[in-house]
Amino acid sequence: DILRDAKADQHAAANAAHKHHWFEYGEICLHIAVVLCSLVLLTNQKLFLHVGLAATIVGLIIAVFAYLVEHHAEEREADAKPAAVAPAKH
Repeated sequence: DILRDAKADQHAAANAAHKHHWFEYGEICLHIAVVLCSLVLLTNQKLFLHVGLAATIVGLIIAVFAYLVEHHAEEREADAKPAAVAPAKH
């Protein structure tokens, strides 16, 4: 039971780490969008507004993707079996 719970916890941790990276990418896009939309106030160029809105949409899509998609990590047999330790030669 403990081994089964440990494997489930490992899977949950891998899933959370994978989602974390995607949320970071979404956050970066949203930060860029804030900067671009702020430039509209300084320059009065609507191009920054349109690019900022596009960055916002991309950031939101990435965040929704990160929230909805579950990461399926494939366990390798090498990870499941401990490596044999070779005897030391003197």
